[in-house]
Amino acid sequence: MEHVIYFVLICILIAALVCDFRTYKIPNQMIIAGGFAGLIYRFIVNSYMGIAQWLIGTVSMIGILYLLYCISVMGAGDIKLLGIISGCLGLKRGIVVTVFTLVTAAVIAIILLIKRQNFRHRMAYLINFLQEFRLQKEIRYMDFKNKDKAACMHLTLPLLIAFLILRGLEIL
Repeated sequence: MEHVIYFVLICILIAALVCDFRTYKIPNQMIIAGGFAGLIYRFIVNSYMGIAQWLIGTVSMIGILYLLYCISVMGAGDIKLLGIISGCLGLKRGIVVTVFTLVTAAVIAIILLIKRQNFRHRMAYLINFLQEFRLQKEIRYMDFKNKDKAACMHLTLPLLIAFLILRGLEIL
């Protein structure tokens, strides 16, 4: 039965990746479908205790990552996807996927900085951001709709890569 939920999650992650690259958004319908599939899976496997496990995994992961959303590091759709994974597979596995996703994203970001040859520009932006934070003691909101798209990274790609590698290594 476990292979079914992995297949469903992989399908949702691939569909989310396509939507993210096309529109910079992950549709809520996709999130709801994944969440519902995970809830049904957890109920079938562990009855009512499975529903509690799903709620704990999903809500905890979203709560943990909410700060990253508040400082514009992650999009809401990315956080909800990680919440679904955590709900389906459990909080411990969800944390493993999240950490591996962030490491994968860091590697991809370094590759993009080298490829685009904009390391100095991005570091100047980071230093300016940190100086403003130090002086104003608040985090400046980033407007993603008007943001330079070259400065954005689709987190769905590192998420899918991390999920597939971890599943392939049978860590999940």
